[in-house]
Amino acid sequence: MLILKNYRAMLIITFLLATLCLNSKPYEKYETMLSDFKNLSVDSSKVYSVTNFTIKKEDAEIILKSGTFYFCKPINGRCMAAVYIGDGNFNFTPRTKVETRQLFRILEKDSIRSQLKAMFILFADNIGDKIEKAGLKTSLSPQQKPEDILKKLKEYELDYKKNNIGSAIAQTLLNDKHNDVFYSMLQLEGTGDLFYQFNPYDKEEVQLLRGDWDALDSYTEPVNQYQSKAVPQNNPNNNKDIIKIDKYKMNITIESDLEFKTNATIDVTILDTNFKWVPFYLDDKLFINSIKLSDGTSLPFYKSEKSSDLWVKFPDNTKQNTPLTLLMDYHGDILTRSGDYTFMNTSIGWYPSTGYKQMSQFDLTFTTPNNYKFTCVGDLLSTEKVNKTIVTHWVTPYIIRNASFSIGSFDQKKFESNGFQNLEIFYVSSKQLESVMSDAALSLEFYSKIFGPVPPKKIIISELPAYFGEAFPGLIHLSHLAFLVGSGAEGHYEQFCAHEMAHQWWGINVDFESYHDQWLSEGFAEYSSLLYLQAVMEDKGLFLDFLKDYKKDLTIARKSFLGNGVRPGPISLGYRNNSTKTKGDYDLVIYKKGAWVFQMLRNLMLDINTMKEDKFLTLIKEFYKENVGKTVSTADFQKKAEDVMDEDLGWFFDQWVDDYKIPKYKFAYKTEKTEAGLYKVSCRVEQSEVPADFKMDVILKIDFGNNKSARLRKHITGELTEFELPLLDKKPKDIIFNDLESVLCEVDNVGW
Repeated sequence: MLILKNYRAMLIITFLLATLCLNSKPYEKYETMLSDFKNLSVDSSKVYSVTNFTIKKEDAEIILKSGTFYFCKPINGRCMAAVYIGDGNFNFTPRTKVETRQLFRILEKDSIRSQLKAMFILFADNIGDKIEKAGLKTSLSPQQKPEDILKKLKEYELDYKKNNIGSAIAQTLLNDKHNDVFYSMLQLEGTGDLFYQFNPYDKEEVQLLRGDWDALDSYTEPVNQYQSKAVPQNNPNNNKDIIKIDKYKMNITIESDLEFKTNATIDVTILDTNFKWVPFYLDDKLFINSIKLSDGTSLPFYKSEKSSDLWVKFPDNTKQNTPLTLLMDYHGDILTRSGDYTFMNTSIGWYPSTGYKQMSQFDLTFTTPNNYKFTCVGDLLSTEKVNKTIVTHWVTPYIIRNASFSIGSFDQKKFESNGFQNLEIFYVSSKQLESVMSDAALSLEFYSKIFGPVPPKKIIISELPAYFGEAFPGLIHLSHLAFLVGSGAEGHYEQFCAHEMAHQWWGINVDFESYHDQWLSEGFAEYSSLLYLQAVMEDKGLFLDFLKDYKKDLTIARKSFLGNGVRPGPISLGYRNNSTKTKGDYDLVIYKKGAWVFQMLRNLMLDINTMKEDKFLTLIKEFYKENVGKTVSTADFQKKAEDVMDEDLGWFFDQWVDDYKIPKYKFAYKTEKTEAGLYKVSCRVEQSEVPADFKMDVILKIDFGNNKSARLRKHITGELTEFELPLLDKKPKDIIFNDLESVLCEVDNVGW
């Protein structure tokens, strides 16, 4: 009877514990969760020795041969974290070809097979129960120091300057999620600290990161990142957005001292009711006064002083597809003035955003000092002078991805472009004003002819005191250097202005689907600006000079790999090309190599007998026309190119978009006179630096002198290609291999 009572008591306790777990709920305050994570420590009552225990997550396998698990004390009433110290192995092979190449590029390994010494794991499923069942309960070992592992984890994950936690962990803890999230910090032999995680909140759930340290801080950077095998690759329906922002209606006051004050009415639709805490992005110099619902209900929120992460807790009874209206009141110093220039700390972080590339409508009312000129995206509906301020009302006629504005001590000028959209320019520096106006008008006219029209009624160009430019629907921020230096820099500022204008077509009216496809925006805009130099400025030399400069940058960066650098990655890695080890590679690969891809496609489509470019012009015109208002992927562009050429181009995109290798050719030829008085030209091409099956069609020019020449296209593949030209009735003066810069490559002309 006593045994039965004890058994019954155990059942009751077990039931109560289970009920407690099931009834756990999201945190009411971010600060409480942050404090709990900061105080994460080992639970001395939950220590288990394990042997031959395996954790499998997607393409990773963690084999624990013999060691000890130290569970951490519960977080929000749940056991969700543990430290392992002992022997084991970490095995990981990326599932995609691109990511396998990326792993080799960063770690010089096609896969990881490393000895595991210790690790931390955080989980939201039943992994902890499995460990307990498989292990034997034991006690703390004085030789092992699991708290040291926790200390290192916190140094990586806790951003003490910003006083917040990485998003994946924060979302799990804040929302009390029971899902397949998995986070591990791995201390491996010979590889250093690696982080493997399955992040169900990201469109690319499988993630491998490397840990590193510098003089100021510890940090992690992505090595591999791709979609779960449960989701088809590049599935556009893999939407992880928790809410959708339908419309911003904002009343913004910019004070005479440039302080930025905002009352924002934000219409949202709840897409996923499994989340109460929702992350937003808002510039770190902006401070929240209050966040409420339209009925006046205050919502809990958290935003630390130096962070751009804003977390908002939605009501518990919110239903899916429910429209809600948020009222956000915030302020800050995102604008500063120095001399005649007004500097913007952020071009898009001045309004709260969330989700992945969301499209919204903007209804914006700005009250600005009357001694400043102001302009904004959208249509200007009204202008009113009120005391010493000017009140302007702007509305975007259609949904857009990014909104921006410009304010400063500008002069203002309107001009037209041969019947195309009206142009308006806001400027401080007038030294090269005429050049900027000319390039803006001519590039707008040129692109409208070769691509087609763009929707904005007018396009505004605003001088930006910075070393870069940015484009928004109908608004271009153009670096002040273009206004100061202009045409005196060998075409660079003409090309720069034309690049930003090209974004009205590529990146705005035809948007890219994901960061893997961003080269379709930047690479296309870059190549469009080179076409502008060639066609409008009628300077073929400048066009080729730019391409040669880009090639030099790409091949020099590759050679650094032979020393102690990391070679540039593939185009499809997008922003992931930039890291602490590969600074500047985003611009190098996405802009410059991206432009080269269009150059090579153009030459593949060129009719070398007539020199007509009908196919390429058809490709770019139809691709734009068919996709206005849409987002496009690399696969979409490849299919269109294949349709125009009527051939498979999978090999081309694999070599030039998904891989990073650049061929090197050694070219030799010899000329012999035949008995019939004709000339036989024998050619030899040695190919290196690329796989043996790498292939390209290269254009050769036969130069007879006196401005007489002929061209032909040869297929080059393998380590050695030998061929003879058709018999010639005249001795050639020279044979030029890779004429017209038809292939991104290095060429050494060598003797026979």
